[in-house]
Amino acid sequence: MRKGIFAWHHNWRKIGREKLIGFSTLIVCSFAVVLLFQNCTQPVTGTDSTMAAAAHVDFAYDSTVDQIAYMSCSNMATGSYDQSAYFTFRVGAYRSAGVGLNSAFQTTYKLSTKAFKSAMLQESPSNNSTALQLAIRPINSYQNILTQSSGSSTLAQDYDNLFTNLGEQSVSDLLASSSSGSRFRYLRNGSPTGAHVEGSVRFNTSYAMMNAVRTATTNGDYLALTYSNNNTAGSAQTLARSPADISLYASNKIDANKVVYGRGFAMSYGQPSVSGLYGNFPQQVVRSVTEYNLQNLSDRTITSTWTCPTTMQFRIVRFTDLAAPSANCAVVPDPPVLGNDLAMIRESLKVEDWYVDMTHHCIIPKKSDSGCYGDSTTVNYNLSTACDPNNTGSLCTSYASVCYRN
Repeated sequence: MRKGIFAWHHNWRKIGREKLIGFSTLIVCSFAVVLLFQNCTQPVTGTDSTMAAAAHVDFAYDSTVDQIAYMSCSNMATGSYDQSAYFTFRVGAYRSAGVGLNSAFQTTYKLSTKAFKSAMLQESPSNNSTALQLAIRPINSYQNILTQSSGSSTLAQDYDNLFTNLGEQSVSDLLASSSSGSRFRYLRNGSPTGAHVEGSVRFNTSYAMMNAVRTATTNGDYLALTYSNNNTAGSAQTLARSPADISLYASNKIDANKVVYGRGFAMSYGQPSVSGLYGNFPQQVVRSVTEYNLQNLSDRTITSTWTCPTTMQFRIVRFTDLAAPSANCAVVPDPPVLGNDLAMIRESLKVEDWYVDMTHHCIIPKKSDSGCYGDSTTVNYNLSTACDPNNTGSLCTSYASVCYRN
């Protein structure tokens, strides 16, 4: 299925005395909204005592997202479309999810000063220079990621880095000052938009590729949120951090291909919920999401549930096709006060990119029609008739669907 469509990106590294296949990492990280202010503390200067203590610090971060959006667009040439509007998967922390410290770190250092906890995050090899990544990774081979080109991986296409580097002073000070269970999803980092726990991957150059992604994430591969060492270069930037990297576990012979820090999301797909739908219409929407703990081999499931409502399934209609009767979609402004569903949808489908018609369950691009359907001149919006997903005739309507964590 993957031959000629995808490649698994590999990298070799040593962990202890074993050679383990490395794999590109893409991760996504989440932060709860807080008002941040200019940090005025002095940077940690690695004294002998702090360096000695930091060498024994375990991995401290715990991150998750609370929304996953999927877009079934294909036949899109790389670089020919607006990456703000179009994606295959977009994940984010928009409500209660985000980046925090795990309970083990909070318990171990509950009596320590905030300055000491921040120093441990900045100085410990297991926590400094850490990137939260999003990528598609195969079960039992977490050091690989799915790529569109053999032997290479591309940022914002095959993988994405979310938020900002963990282990830097501003983030470490913030986390060290937080209470147990707190999460952060936004950082005012001096840029116009700040840093968000949000990221996207794009596998949309052909229908075969897009369909292969659906098959992969249904049959044992995860859309994975993991951590990488941001000090590395080249393909090593996408290696997933594992207990195998931590000296505390060196004697346990942990396999970094099978145990990593982070979470994986398995999907199921189905046809959109439309009355009278043509029987062979492609499975264009996400129907369910199951979240897993990638660090626990015996019990991977995390006690959280996801909802993928039919009210958050949207046909993607080109602006130039609005006059077609079968398009049945209207350009409407958002109401002054957003309902719960539309407020969530707007997190993934940005107001600057899309009109959203909640009545007819469709979205329309605001900037350009040269996106979802590539160069196709004919899109079949009549969902009760046959269509061609391979773009050799009447192209099938594409969909966007949104799922959220309960």
